Amino acid sequence: MLSSARQRKAIKKIMDSDGLDSLPEQLCRLASLRYDNPELSLRELGEMLDPPLSRSGVNHRLEKIVLISEKLQ
Repeated sequence: MLSSARQRKAIKKIMDSDGLDSLPEQLCRLASLRYDNPELSLRELGEMLDPPLSRSGVNHRLEKIVLISEKLQ
């Protein structure tokens, strides 16, 4: 599982480059939630989404976000 700090760093890189609006809507919403709530668990983040998402689903989407940020290098 990725750490919150690594996830936030990836999100910040996307924000500074193309902006979060460049992400698909489901990834954009999760990226915003993670960036604003670094202390929350994956389960808690998933519960904040509409529709709710499992811990595994949240982790999978966050991994996608990190991969997108790595392609910006």
